[in-house]
Amino acid sequence: GRVLCDGFASNNVPIQILRDMGADVVLAVNLMPMARRMPSNLMGAGGSVVSAGFMQAGDPLDLADILIEPDLAEIDYIFPRADDRLARGRTATRSILPQLEALLA
Repeated sequence: GRVLCDGFASNNVPIQILRDMGADVVLAVNLMPMARRMPSNLMGAGGSVVSAGFMQAGDPLDLADILIEPDLAEIDYIFPRADDRLARGRTATRSILPQLEALLA
């Protein structure tokens, strides 16, 4: 019944905090895919440097029960199109529904 927001720079993926608060299942959404794959351009390389700084010891995304990773390759970060990003998010979320159903069964 609550909405929680983390402090991005201090704990950008607060999975352990959620577990400590009693969360049984944690879903994480990776909106910075450049941290997990090789960048293909200068903008991606810059994003990799920034996101690597936030991924301190290990990858906190690995602590999630389910990870949603929209395909954000070739997304224009200078002139973003929200409708395209939302569609990619929906596609990624639909792909994890079987995992979610198995966890909740």
